[in-house]
Amino acid sequence: MSKNDQAIRELLEDTSQQLNFHVGFYWGSEYDVNKYAKGVEDFIWMTPLQYTGTFPVNYRLFKSYSVVLYFYRHDAMDSSNEKRREVVETIDEIVTHFILKLRDLLESQEREFDFEDISVQTFFKQTSKILSGKQLTFTLNVPDDFEYCIA
Repeated sequence: MSKNDQAIRELLEDTSQQLNFHVGFYWGSEYDVNKYAKGVEDFIWMTPLQYTGTFPVNYRLFKSYSVVLYFYRHDAMDSSNEKRREVVETIDEIVTHFILKLRDLLESQEREFDFEDISVQTFFKQTSKILSGKQLTFTLNVPDDFEYCIA
């Protein structure tokens, strides 16, 4: 895992811990989510990061990471429309607070992080654990500060 990957994961985990909601934060393959879905009502799942790179200024590498986060809540196979509405509203509130908290944390960083292209989609009753919630995707732009020794 690169230092940027680790820094981004830690930033997102710190963001989740500063919310006024009790949510777990886990990361890994989408196929592993069921292993961590036990005993936690609400949790955030981060999928592995992917990025593209550019050299916009002074040949300095900038990486644009595609971040995908799932905000999960346990549902029931026979949940009613009212229950579904409650899940969506609660998770939407958590997602909104997460976005605002992340913005605040990025503004306080010494590094030149910024994020854009925010998208949120709703889903119902996914995985064998019957999880509903929201998928948050955005692009996180990060300068690569690693000193590459190229001879």
